[in-house]
Amino acid sequence: MDFVGQTITDMSSGFPRNETTVWLNDGRGTFSRQERLRNSFGTSFAVGDVDGDGDLDVVDGSVHFNDGRGSFSSSGNLAGSSSAFTVRGCALADLDNDADLDVLVSEDTFGVSWFRNDGTGSFSTKLFLGSSSAVEFPLQDLDGDGDLDMLWGSSVMANDGQGNFTKGPGFAFNSPFEANSEPIGDIDGDGDIDALTASGRMELRLYTNNGRGMFSEAAPLFSTILGLSANLTASGDLDNDGDLDLVVLYRESQGVSGWRVFLNRNALPVASATTAQQLSVWPVPAAAGAVLQVRVPGHTGAAVATLHTLTGQVVRSVPFSGAALALPTAGLPAGSYLLSLEGAAPGRLVRRVVLE
Repeated sequence: MDFVGQTITDMSSGFPRNETTVWLNDGRGTFSRQERLRNSFGTSFAVGDVDGDGDLDVVDGSVHFNDGRGSFSSSGNLAGSSSAFTVRGCALADLDNDADLDVLVSEDTFGVSWFRNDGTGSFSTKLFLGSSSAVEFPLQDLDGDGDLDMLWGSSVMANDGQGNFTKGPGFAFNSPFEANSEPIGDIDGDGDIDALTASGRMELRLYTNNGRGMFSEAAPLFSTILGLSANLTASGDLDNDGDLDLVVLYRESQGVSGWRVFLNRNALPVASATTAQQLSVWPVPAAAGAVLQVRVPGHTGAAVATLHTLTGQVVRSVPFSGAALALPTAGLPAGSYLLSLEGAAPGRLVRRVVLE
């Protein structure tokens, strides 16, 4: 996080309780405390440009505006919150598709709410979502409609694009314990975000998405009891076979703890036979920075080509018409990506793309 507009990384911390401190890097890895932010209301914070002036601001229950040089002025607590509330979790995201960052918070006694940004960093509207002890907010487009949805326990909170969330059907999780879920990326290579769910006994189960935010349990490769606690620590292509693997940290009742790596054995083909006839990409593999030549034989209408990482991050999205598209990859690191096309055929066409 660069608070002063230089190519060095600064940091901030949410400790001690109810205090957020900004530390500035001198470019050699030595940090000096810049200031303690006033009117801080929690142990969690988020960083982003909430007022549209090109620098990074801090939100931790109050809003702290950066002057571009790492000095902050505080606005007081978010509108509609009590002066004594404590923020347990905080995230910034554009929830209503108006091109600014809204605030999602979990308060210690008031549940989860989000605050609508008017584009200037003024958060005048509070919308209560429900009671929850969540401290993290896994936001992803789970139903393929272009806005950010949320996993809530074992249910999907679907966004209508204006920040109105509707609780959808839950996962069919057969456990007497409360389940918590998080989106982990595209495990099965079909172009949507899948989820990992854990119950109180840490029965980890993988659920695949049908592209519309409906989840069903996958094969029991990832289903196991790991003891008292387990957390998904990382996901990525660990064995370089083009699919997404998982790393889990676990702790057993006897005090034993460790790491467990789950390798995805369903390596993604470059394309199925059907997809290869409907969608071709050349060259594959391609040199990093190359321009991909995309062909959709017989297509004459409008479509959108989206290139995303295995964990679901969209890195290119290009609308086009006709049967051909030149898709640039400049600035993308080497690795495996998924190219999906919407509007070129019934449903979604997906192909794996490798940059070397």
